Amino acid sequence: MNRIKLIYSAFPAPADVVGGLTIRDPSGGLTILINTVKPEEEQRKYLKHEFSHIILGHLWDDRIKGDDLSYLDDNPEVEDEANRYADQMTDETLSEYMTGLIGETVYL
Repeated sequence: MNRIKLIYSAFPAPADVVGGLTIRDPSGGLTILINTVKPEEEQRKYLKHEFSHIILGHLWDDRIKGDDLSYLDDNPEVEDEANRYADQMTDETLSEYMTGLIGETVYL
């Protein structure tokens, strides 16, 4: 797997309600975007959630509809799986993912 790009940025309205998302580009690269409008504790929660989608393979999952290169199709089953995985993720595991999977971090 290629290293993941992590971008922290304030999401403009109306997207400011979203805490984070992961995008898969046509070449297969992944970018996690975290909304800095949210409090820091929530940003960490969203980061765990986005890593969960990646670790669980949701971006390549047949349950995801459409040709969009992101997983944002509001599939409750997939979101529940990511939430459960993220809720069990320790800070130590998150740190390991950050060290092992993130190639670049950008603050906008």
